[in-house]
Amino acid sequence: MSEKTNVWVHMSSRSMTSPDETSKWKVRADRYAKAGALWLRFSDPVEDMGKTTTVVKIEPGRIKVIRQGGIRSEQTFVEREETAGYYQLPGGRVTLGMRTHLVDVRLDGGVGVVSWTYDLFTDGHLTGTYELKLVIQEDGS
Repeated sequence: MSEKTNVWVHMSSRSMTSPDETSKWKVRADRYAKAGALWLRFSDPVEDMGKTTTVVKIEPGRIKVIRQGGIRSEQTFVEREETAGYYQLPGGRVTLGMRTHLVDVRLDGGVGVVSWTYDLFTDGHLTGTYELKLVIQEDGS
């Protein structure tokens, strides 16, 4: 699967510390394999992020999310590890920390489910625990 193909990505995000904080969306993405990883690339559907492109790199036990455009950020999630990242705002850069509890990658031929659970730290302070899930499906068009 080295060639780029179109897929649908259904994403859900849930705060485990603030149950009212949930979001769901569906977006069309480019999917391709490179350097032993599965990559997804799509325009971020969240309106207040401006024109932002999101790239997700998926490997067993590891997920990296990179945003470029209206918002710039980078987060890496490695099961049972703490990692550093950032969120660039017009007024400055915020340091992020992620303590990842679980990374579950269940893909067959580039389709399936990817989920992860993590604690998010902003400038060293715990801001919440989150669960994210991506369901990747063939485009079919």
